[in-house]
Amino acid sequence: LGNTAVVWPFAKRGEPVQVSVRNDNCRVAAIIDSNVDSSTLVALNCPHLLGNPKATIATFNGTKYVMKALKLPPAATYCEVVGINSQSQAAGTCHYANNFTAATYWSGPDAEPKTLVSTQNYPVEAVYFNNNGSAIVKVLPAQNQEIPAFWRTSTDDADPLPTPQNFNNCRVDALAVSVDTALMTCAS
Repeated sequence: LGNTAVVWPFAKRGEPVQVSVRNDNCRVAAIIDSNVDSSTLVALNCPHLLGNPKATIATFNGTKYVMKALKLPPAATYCEVVGINSQSQAAGTCHYANNFTAATYWSGPDAEPKTLVSTQNYPVEAVYFNNNGSAIVKVLPAQNQEIPAFWRTSTDDADPLPTPQNFNNCRVDALAVSVDTALMTCAS
């Protein structure tokens, strides 16, 4: 036995709709309404034959959900999706040999992936993604150290988020859906 992703269209008072194959152990990462039609887009991480997750997008074709695995960047061993927006764009983190990671953006379910690597060649992971195609990422310069940054996926770099005066560090807790505003918790 395993888990199955299911959407329940509460507003329409409809019946739950199965998204993934029964007992496939796909884990839902994000859900959002499509701008194209009134359907719901679902981002999932599904088990791969080798045990690593497979970043997947599910779209509704009018009668059922159709799942599409996102493409891997060259040399990546696997990717995990963290978010999807109403334009069917997605963001996540791709994993490489030697525990290296790169934040990754897909402009659509069939798109080639675009990766973000820090200028110092540190691992980078996507954390949040919004309707503007913007992402919050964390740059990982050392073990137990992370630098939150803002990535406009149309660019090739991310800007570190400034720490407010009189605080030592901050972590990002959320990114607004339709505006580029982050919610942070800071410690002094």
